[in-house]
Amino acid sequence: MQFFDRKNEPAPRSLCGGQARAARHKLLRYFQLDPLERSQTRLSDNMMTLNGADTHAALARLFSGKCAFCETLTITEVYRFRPRSSATPEADNGHLYYTWLATAWENIYPICRRCIPRQREYFPVAGRRAPLPSIEQLTRFANKGEGLWGDYPIDEKTLLLDPCRNSSFDNHFLPSISGALIEMSRMGRATIEHFSLNRPQLVAARKAQLSGYRDALLIHGLPDLHLYQVDNASLFDFARMEFGGSWYLLCRQIIAHLSTIFGLELDDSRARIGHSFQLIFSNPQFENHREDLFEWLEGENISRLPIPEKNSPEATEPQQAVGVDKPVVPPPVYPVLRSIELNHFKSIEHLKLHLAQPSSEVLSGEVQQPAMLILGENATGKSSILEATALALSSVMTRKSLKLEAGEWVLDPKQLGALNQERLTSAQVRLSFDNGRQSVLDIDAGGWKPLRRSSKVPPVFAYGAFRQFRKHGGAYQPDHCITNLFHSDQLLPDPEPWLVNLASPGEFDDVARALRLILAVQEEFNVFIKSADGTQCLIVTRHADQESQTPLSQVSSGYRAVLAMACDIMRRLMDRTINPHYQSLENARAIVLIDEVEAHLHPRWKIQIMGALRAALPNVTFIVTSHDPLCVRGMHHREVVVVHRNGRTPDNNSRHSVRIEQLKDLPDITQLTVEQLLTSDFFSLASTDQPLMNLKLAKVADLLSASNAGEDLDADKEAVVALFKQQINDVLPVGSTEGQRLVQTAVAEFLQDRAKASSEKLKDLNVKAKAKIRAYLESF
Repeated sequence: MQFFDRKNEPAPRSLCGGQARAARHKLLRYFQLDPLERSQTRLSDNMMTLNGADTHAALARLFSGKCAFCETLTITEVYRFRPRSSATPEADNGHLYYTWLATAWENIYPICRRCIPRQREYFPVAGRRAPLPSIEQLTRFANKGEGLWGDYPIDEKTLLLDPCRNSSFDNHFLPSISGALIEMSRMGRATIEHFSLNRPQLVAARKAQLSGYRDALLIHGLPDLHLYQVDNASLFDFARMEFGGSWYLLCRQIIAHLSTIFGLELDDSRARIGHSFQLIFSNPQFENHREDLFEWLEGENISRLPIPEKNSPEATEPQQAVGVDKPVVPPPVYPVLRSIELNHFKSIEHLKLHLAQPSSEVLSGEVQQPAMLILGENATGKSSILEATALALSSVMTRKSLKLEAGEWVLDPKQLGALNQERLTSAQVRLSFDNGRQSVLDIDAGGWKPLRRSSKVPPVFAYGAFRQFRKHGGAYQPDHCITNLFHSDQLLPDPEPWLVNLASPGEFDDVARALRLILAVQEEFNVFIKSADGTQCLIVTRHADQESQTPLSQVSSGYRAVLAMACDIMRRLMDRTINPHYQSLENARAIVLIDEVEAHLHPRWKIQIMGALRAALPNVTFIVTSHDPLCVRGMHHREVVVVHRNGRTPDNNSRHSVRIEQLKDLPDITQLTVEQLLTSDFFSLASTDQPLMNLKLAKVADLLSASNAGEDLDADKEAVVALFKQQINDVLPVGSTEGQRLVQTAVAEFLQDRAKASSEKLKDLNVKAKAKIRAYLESF
């Protein structure tokens, strides 16, 4: 890591344009909300995606194409140094930190995928966090249009090293000859751990590169340094060099050692250190010390890790330099599930499913854990996948409480068409996580074998297709986290007594912020309060000067089913006997399994349920099943899995004539071609076109006409038109601008007409619109 001056690169245009200005004005309006409403509202719609080409280009110029933290020359993602919201460790108004810097150029860095922290929300400081910004500061930021927060650096003492603020790193860590970075301060240690700067592959690459630089300097570079000026010598162009910051720190150590030998005061600044080497190498006595210098570098390097003696109690503990302050210890974080593999489990002979890796767009936008939606007809093993996952994540006590016969969970070949084959004797479930660890459950007729785990796993909560609660019924039991999936008669607890008994205002507001995102599917509201007698929760909605209060118990039956499950999940996340390191719902991690997620839901809920759950609990991994493709909304590319029963001829690998398999090579479910868009079963439902579903599509035709005529549009309308054009252009097999314009117009007119069409006319409208677009395509 080394210092880079941000003054050398202005903010990219995308951070100064209409979309960024709109995001900052939303930020301003958010901070102007009534304090209670703001405490119960998450700011999410100002988190513009930072993945624009101009942002990548500006960061590449500023950081010479390197990751800002490990200095590897590689492909990078756009990263917010301070979290976009809910920074941990949490304190008062924790959900507000650091929302105001989400679109500020000073807070945006390039990062390689391997440096992305496991806890992106973790941002430790010494003492209190910076004061919240004033309305005056927010107004200036919204109106100035330069992409800069301006009042930077903000007034707090961060414990993570900042490559655009800290200009000296030698007091915090030093490179060893082994390639590892050795902590010299608690800031150094916190930074190394947060960005995984001593991961094995990186240490090996750093060692190879530093050794190459050292040999080039002390062997091959000697003649050049004797004869030529070194102002622009490649060996001292630290800003452009891979691992240039580490190389500079190593050069400083070498110069310090040589200064002692020769009794000279040598300049070790980045600009002059090359001249200092030239001065030393020009000394006639240098050759007498060169061999000693190599021995010192290889053997007595001051930044070499001490090797603990065998059997020493400290031998397994990380070593640190003498005088390092008390370390900063982040809260433990659970690993993220990456794959589920079943062998001979119930009706599944073999199946391995992978959870999708987050895309660049997801990484630079909203934080959201990968999820999986499993689609399939009946008897395709969907529920079995959830049951296997739940059992492999659960404790021995939990499995015993279910009173299941282990042998019944081993594959019976008769279910796969092998009528003359005996039931198999064993089954296995293997879960793999992003830290390389696994959890393996072996099963045989004798029972559940002890779990093989190499690390802690996330808590798991599982729900079957019947998710109902009875008023004042269904007692909460912390250790029954997966019972509802296996026993459908197990009612969920009534959520209202729990909600009204949340003693901490901060916890109540935390729940309200999450429920707002789920309730938004049905209606908007202002705040969520307890009744005066403390027996009810009330939804408060304000219209002009009128205020209405609706008891939570009076919402629709479909919503009550979702509410019961959502509150059960949140209650368990907040239960410190289950989740001891809980800080907020926005940052809480777990795995949630839901069978038939669409059960009991109106189509409008089916369309939005996954997006609502993932927005409310963005760090929870949801794995759900469904029969209904409407539920794919809210999922990203490769997050939808289709399983089916496939008939086949028995062979040497299997004696079964039927096999449950995953359907491969699904299209990107977030992109529908125009043909698919106009013929889809989703099309007659409100707001189903992704990513346009939250826009006022009935007005797109008017906006498009105004845009094509050159009329000025405000930032929000300009963003609607740009997104609409991009979505149509991305899915068209049309290369000409004129063709794109005609199809854009046709689709926009269809959307406008659709908003006014009856159900009887809608089919005829589909046919006419499709014919018009086909004619345009054929003419090109």
